Amino acid sequence: MARKKNSQCRKSVKKRAGGAGKNGDAGAAANGNTGITTGRPSGTSKKGGGNPSDAGPIPNLFWGAVSMDELRASPRFVGLPECTQPQTPLPCPAAARYLRQDSPEWRQLHTGILTTGILKEALGLREPMAARVVGGRKESCHSPLLAAFQHLQQPPLLPPPLRDTKQEATWRRRAVRGLLRFALQRQKLLEQQQVQHRCQQQVQRHGQEQRGLERQSHGQEGQEQRQQQQQQQEGHQGQDLDAAVDADAEPESESGAEGQWADHHAQLFLFFLTFQWLLETVFSIRW
Repeated sequence: MARKKNSQCRKSVKKRAGGAGKNGDAGAAANGNTGITTGRPSGTSKKGGGNPSDAGPIPNLFWGAVSMDELRASPRFVGLPECTQPQTPLPCPAAARYLRQDSPEWRQLHTGILTTGILKEALGLREPMAARVVGGRKESCHSPLLAAFQHLQQPPLLPPPLRDTKQEATWRRRAVRGLLRFALQRQKLLEQQQVQHRCQQQVQRHGQEQRGLERQSHGQEGQEQRQQQQQQQEGHQGQDLDAAVDADAEPESESGAEGQWADHHAQLFLFFLTFQWLLETVFSIRW
């Protein structure tokens, strides 16, 4: 079994070597490039990519040929931000020495000063090549660099350190008093905001209750008005019915009177005829 495996391996190696040479020569002859071998030249690798003359330690002399106006006209151009002065809620700048470093007041007061939190961003070490050399993160995003630039452009608000111990003690006392005063003011503001919020809630509730009462009163008034309108309509309908009945009754009464007069005349005529007959028959008197 071992001899067969060795012989098979030798045959496959020979086929690969012979086939590669034949295929390479045939391809070169077919293209008309005799004497030129295809494939990568020696000294190049897959990782480099592109034209080997553009890579390497030789700088590109035409990199700065584009003017700033053309760069600003590009839609992908990102300009540097404008410097803005931070607003510190502290009573005096000396109070920043007694703040915690994780507080937002400390960050606002330490503008324009390099700290351990933004050292790499300020020095531009977020760029990939510099990060590989120095050992930082491999990030190519420009937002940390812009933030560091904006931070360093702002003037520092901290006062210079004092060498006199007495002056430092007075500064410390002033800072502590200012911080306490600021804390009390902040607490009062919070209490006032809470009171205002409660008052607004009460006003809203009172307004809602008044609206509900007004709706109820409007509903009752509407019901009363509807009842009055119904009563008025019923009264008008009754008056119309009475008028119609009276109108119908009046011609009936007239016709009844006429009928009565006709009956009376007929009775009188009959009485006259009977009286005339009696006179003619009994008394033989003629008219």
